[in-house]
Amino acid sequence: MSLTDVERSICSHVSEPDELLSRLRTLVEIPSPSRDKEGVDGMVDALEPFFTDLGFKTGVVVTGTEGRHLVARLFGQGPRILLIGHTDTVHPKDGGFSGLTVSDDDPDRARGPGAADMKGGIVVILSALEALARADRLAGRSITVLLTGDEEIGSTTSREILEGESSEADLTLVFECGRPTEDGGSTFVTARRGMGRMELVTKGAAAHTGWGGGASAILDLAHKVVALHALNDEGRNVSVNVGLMRGGTAANTVPAEATMTIDWRFPDEATGEELDELITDIAAEPMLRGPSGKALVRSMPKARWSRPPMTRNAAVAKAATLVVETATDLDLRISEESRGGSSDAVWAAAAGKSVVCGMGAVGDGIHTPNEWVSLRSIGERARLAALVIDRAAEGACGISRAEASDPTD
Repeated sequence: MSLTDVERSICSHVSEPDELLSRLRTLVEIPSPSRDKEGVDGMVDALEPFFTDLGFKTGVVVTGTEGRHLVARLFGQGPRILLIGHTDTVHPKDGGFSGLTVSDDDPDRARGPGAADMKGGIVVILSALEALARADRLAGRSITVLLTGDEEIGSTTSREILEGESSEADLTLVFECGRPTEDGGSTFVTARRGMGRMELVTKGAAAHTGWGGGASAILDLAHKVVALHALNDEGRNVSVNVGLMRGGTAANTVPAEATMTIDWRFPDEATGEELDELITDIAAEPMLRGPSGKALVRSMPKARWSRPPMTRNAAVAKAATLVVETATDLDLRISEESRGGSSDAVWAAAAGKSVVCGMGAVGDGIHTPNEWVSLRSIGERARLAALVIDRAAEGACGISRAEASDPTD
């Protein structure tokens, strides 16, 4: 269908490109790596006033040593709409990649830590809500915004909040970045692999390398790495990677302790359970034994966490239809994508709710010093998000409130 006069009004109220760039720059210039509580909290401090100015009731969830999470609620009638983002990034504060720079060769492309993943997505959320408010289409809607501070490290302190909010939502939009396509369009996400992660500690016995004896914790882990990487199976869409390893105290000392971090991805729950069992067995197996067969080392998980897969089921398809139809009306070329990386969209999918991911600004190079975002896409995606929210609030594509609730809850 074509845009209504009201929808054209909403689109016209999205901020001008210079204002969107300024807002993005402000957020990118707040370094917020996941373990930097000061930086993540600084993002919350910068964002909370925006939501209160729009009439949202805000609350900050304190998690102890990790950064805070921001919840902003607008109470009203109609379907419950949940917007999810995260304020943390993977980029270290002193890693040499800082600030926001716009390319001289391509003025649409801006580089910066978290520019695409996902401070650009947060700007899309802010701009979409702002446009709805300016068009008098925000008040009276049931909208919750959840910005977590630990998505990049597994959402371990925010998982309970994510599961609770997702289970109550009728439509969830997650603002991870979209990706550019060769035809000049972009993607959004309707499926993701599940993932697991384990930090494993192995303890052996120290000894002087010139005197003999001891049991090398590093050697034990080296054998484990070979066994773990043998589990990779492209045909089954399974990947296993040991991305971090450290241990030892000196070149001439047999290392008594070593650690490694294992990351694995899987397409469905059954494969995930099978893979988890295999990895757990390899992690626990002592690879170094004496002549009698006695284990010379012992291994134990120091930490582990996981996320389920996001599969394109009927509920996801309903949300995807709404996005594609709205993008078509905006003359935006958009296509669905399945990604190997995980996101907080999986919690809504696991609850059987209508959800799509990749609704943020379009960019690429995420998690690298070449991370970039398309400045033009911020306004385009803000208009798309605003209209998807407005149409969902009116019951488009069968998005409807599952049950009545007390707006004072």
